[in-house]
Amino acid sequence: PAMTAALSRYIAVELSSCLNFTELELQGYTVNAPSIDWEAINFDFPQASVPYSPQPLRFSIIPRADSQDIAVVANYPIQVIRADQSFVATEFVATIPLRLDLLDKTARKLINEIALAHSNATAYNLFNHCAEYASPDHQINIYSTWNPYAHDYAVSIVDADPLARGMPPLRFQFAIRNVNFGGFCVG
Repeated sequence: PAMTAALSRYIAVELSSCLNFTELELQGYTVNAPSIDWEAINFDFPQASVPYSPQPLRFSIIPRADSQDIAVVANYPIQVIRADQSFVATEFVATIPLRLDLLDKTARKLINEIALAHSNATAYNLFNHCAEYASPDHQINIYSTWNPYAHDYAVSIVDADPLARGMPPLRFQFAIRNVNFGGFCVG
């Protein structure tokens, strides 16, 4: 839930910079798109509204485990006007090939296994468990970086799959502390 909420906020802020209505405006249309100061309303989506639509702006992120991507559903009203005619396009859907569900499940499994080892007063050596975390396409890598002055680690789960689509690898990071942990898995 925290991950999808963060993505919803990111899309809410960045979506307007992705839109270009120049072609419509050159053809004589007037286009009204939402212009919301998201920080001013603290990303309270029910407060985000436009005068030409009764529905508030809303963004839903749906990680889809079966197809290993995410669906983005945006209720983002855009009004198009020409002469005495107008219409409002409201709902937009896009599929983004990011395997967030796979990364989240991998992180949760890893955290649970580290916690189990810690409760048994043993160290968790990730290198000995790589087969348990390997993705079918061998595109998931797991790295750990330790702090030499404390018992804490930064863990990065990196998905190289987006490289095939010209996108940078997806990095999912979290930190753990006060446990005996180490190792890495490649592929």
